[in-house]
Amino acid sequence: MTQNSPLFERIMELIRYYKIKNVSELARVYLKYDSPEKINRLKVDGRYPSFEIILDIANTFEKIDINWFVTGRGKMLKEGDSNDKNTAFDQIEKYIAVSFDEIKFLRGHVGNLQRENSDLVQIVKSHVISKNS
Repeated sequence: MTQNSPLFERIMELIRYYKIKNVSELARVYLKYDSPEKINRLKVDGRYPSFEIILDIANTFEKIDINWFVTGRGKMLKEGDSNDKNTAFDQIEKYIAVSFDEIKFLRGHVGNLQRENSDLVQIVKSHVISKNS
């Protein structure tokens, strides 16, 4: 049994990190290739990814340090991406703050509409009463 190239092992690490089923799913679903052949050919040591593959990996998996992907040096994730939980919490907090501001605005708007509706009801009632008199 032949051993996978170091580059292909990094591809497999990427697949495991993103919980992708297999190379075929990576190629077809994530990278939008017609077949997994572009990726599978990288199993052989001494074969290198095309610029297209490098660019597709970089654009599809923005957390991945492309230097690590190409050379194997450094860490798989870009600096700062190990704190994804904090980033997610920050985004949630911003969303909640915006939501509360929107709720305050909408409550005020609903109050204005209720007052306007009440005024219109009074106008219609007075018009009907004056017509019947």
